[in-house]
Amino acid sequence: MLNKLIEALEEAIDFLEKNNYRYVVIGGLANTFWGIARATHDIDLKVLIEEGKYQEFKEKAYSKFETRKLPVQSPLIVSVIASNSVGIDFLLSVPGYEVNTFERAVRHQINNLQIWLCSPEDLIIHKAIANRDKDWVDIEGVLIEQVKKIDIEYIEKWLSQFADALEKPEILNRFLMLFKQIVSSA
Repeated sequence: MLNKLIEALEEAIDFLEKNNYRYVVIGGLANTFWGIARATHDIDLKVLIEEGKYQEFKEKAYSKFETRKLPVQSPLIVSVIASNSVGIDFLLSVPGYEVNTFERAVRHQINNLQIWLCSPEDLIIHKAIANRDKDWVDIEGVLIEQVKKIDIEYIEKWLSQFADALEKPEILNRFLMLFKQIVSSA
């Protein structure tokens, strides 16, 4: 499955770079690099889109790839299928915090493919906001692998703001509890 994911990733990156879109790999594939690997069946890419250019991106993506239907639709997710049948989710960025994700991205190589990978801190933030059980398992894995290297103040700053904006203080509280647990056992 990993080879199929890399093929789909290469196809997605080729599309993005030919159209001059900045991107970072997030989701399960990024988790493979920063945390504890788990099975993933699709590619998640955060794409930096100029305000007002969302429709243009969607038209380009849907003309290049087959459309993939998701159970939950969002105007900020363009879900397509690569030529090898692997799902690709282009998550369109919104102004503000997400610009940091692109500025903090690191260059990484997979086989012969150079990719932009989100930082472990931004992966934690994205997963905490998604707030699904599997995301918290991933966050725990990233903390276990990266606890001595991550910028905890950066994570706390942004999770605090998102927790307030979403009216979900449990997001920050759960992260801080998990962080303290990992630090005490490290």
